[in-house]
Amino acid sequence: MALARRDFRQANQHLKECLALWPDDPAVVLLAAEASRRQGDFDEATRLLAVYQELGGSWRSLELEQRLLRAQQGDLAEANGLLTAATDGHWWPSRR
Repeated sequence: MALARRDFRQANQHLKECLALWPDDPAVVLLAAEASRRQGDFDEATRLLAVYQELGGSWRSLELEQRLLRAQQGDLAEANGLLTAATDGHWWPSRR
């Protein structure tokens, strides 16, 4: 619910508690990475995405989150592709 309210600080706190209970749950790790990115904690988001990859998370989810992370850090090389995918309703941009 905190993520839906865009309260990323509270979401991060809840997700850290979840990670303590379920450190090997890819869904929890991905949510924590998303919340960290949205809060601007890029180092933590990057670390959690590496954990997500090690846990065998979905490559599509990983790729999307990595692209969003790069864009939020100022690398706009893929911004047009992300915007096109979002406006077309296809949140899974093709692999490079």
